[in-house]
Amino acid sequence: FSSINFGPSHKVLTKLENEITVNWNKEPFSCAEVECTPIRHLIGTRNFGIRWTGYLSSNHNEEYTIGIFCNDGGFASLAINGRYVKWQSCWPRLVTALPMKAHKTVNFSLRYKNLEGEAFLNLKWASPSETSNNTMVIIPRRNLHYRTMTKSIYPMIYPNKAFPPASVAVGESLRTAIAGLEHQFIVEARDEYGEQGAVGNLLLEGGAAVSAHGLNQDDEIEVIVDDNLNGTYTASYTPEKSG
Repeated sequence: FSSINFGPSHKVLTKLENEITVNWNKEPFSCAEVECTPIRHLIGTRNFGIRWTGYLSSNHNEEYTIGIFCNDGGFASLAINGRYVKWQSCWPRLVTALPMKAHKTVNFSLRYKNLEGEAFLNLKWASPSETSNNTMVIIPRRNLHYRTMTKSIYPMIYPNKAFPPASVAVGESLRTAIAGLEHQFIVEARDEYGEQGAVGNLLLEGGAAVSAHGLNQDDEIEVIVDDNLNGTYTASYTPEKSG
C-alpha cells in the first residue's frame, strides 16, 4: 500500500509469499512482462504499508512464540483469528505467545507500516520442539497457507450396488479448502429404496463404485477415495495453489 491507512485505492501490489521476510531495499518487485521495477521506486521508502493474510499451522501441540522483527521506525499489528493487537513498534522485535494444536490452522493477519528508516520485516517463531534452544527462525513455507476455492470437485457414483440419484456427498471442503493441506469430504452410497425415494438406505457392506476428481485452475487434483465398509467413503485431496 502506498499509504499507512491501507485504503483500497492505495493498493499497489498483491502477491503470494512463501515466507514473510521482506527487505525493502532489495524487494519486492512489480513486474510487467520481462521488466521488473522495485516497488520502492514507485511509492518511496516511507509512509507505506504491507498486509499479509492467511493461515498458520503448527507441527506440535504446544505454545509457540511468534516474533515480528523490523526496522526502527516500523510498526506492526498482528491478528489471530480476527483479534487484532494494537499497533506497536516492532524494533528490535515484537513477540507474542500462541498456543497451537498440531496440524491445525489459525487465521492470521499481519499489518506493517513504515514511517522512516531502512524498512525490513521478518516473521519468526520458536517452540520447545520446533527449534533448538528455543531459537527463533523464519516460519517455513510448509506452515503458511492461503485459502483456495474448490468449486471443481466432482464426486462420482456409478450404478452398480448404489443408486446415484439417492446418494450424497457432504463436507465443507467440497466448496473451500486451504492450499497445501489435506482435506476430506464424505460420500454416502445409498440404494434406491429410501423413504419416499429421496434418500436411499446406506449400503453398509461397501463395495460401491465411487470415485472423484477435481480441478485447481487448470491443474488436475488427485482425489483418493477410501471405502469405509459402512456405506460411506472418505475422499481426500490436497490443493497446491489458489484458484
